[in-house]
Amino acid sequence: MSRGSNCALRILLICLTVATARAQDAATGAIRGSATDPSGSRIPQANIVVVNTGTGTRYSATSDPEGHFAIELLPPGDYSARAVAPGMSPQVTPPTSRRRRRRH
Repeated sequence: MSRGSNCALRILLICLTVATARAQDAATGAIRGSATDPSGSRIPQANIVVVNTGTGTRYSATSDPEGHFAIELLPPGDYSARAVAPGMSPQVTPPTSRRRRRRH
């Protein structure tokens, strides 16, 4: 698979989930996912940046050898994500919300 073809290969963020990690309290959360190309192949070393759309605060991570990434300790808010890898078109996800979990 050639990484130079921007038309055929584009970074996709899949499994973008919002969850609360065990090491975090109820006031923070995380965005985790995988960087893949259209064929489903994992993309290592992709630069992932999430931006709080309300504050403009940026958080970043680099995908591991299996294409996985995690950005932890995010305050509640709406976030958009952008992924970039060499030889591939940048991809942006629609905003997703990270809300505080209510404890009963």
